Amino acid sequence: MPYVPDPKKKSHARKQPEGHIPRARNPFMLFRCNFVDQRLVPSFEETDHRNISRIAGRIWQDMMEEEKVPWVEMAAAEKLEHMKKH
Repeated sequence: MPYVPDPKKKSHARKQPEGHIPRARNPFMLFRCNFVDQRLVPSFEETDHRNISRIAGRIWQDMMEEEKVPWVEMAAAEKLEHMKKH
């Protein structure tokens, strides 16, 4: 069953000013997004994204530098595109 946010709950996210440009993602952020997209931790087992981030972080720390290279390259490409765009 997909997550449906409760419309009565207030967001605790910081409100950004109009026209705010989010920064480019770093290698770990790209890895974590892919980790979640692949559903490596089933949603029925873990729904708290803080814990999912901790799991992804442990995996990231245990990865060899060679395994991180694709994520570093993707982050560099995203940063370059971000710089061109803004």
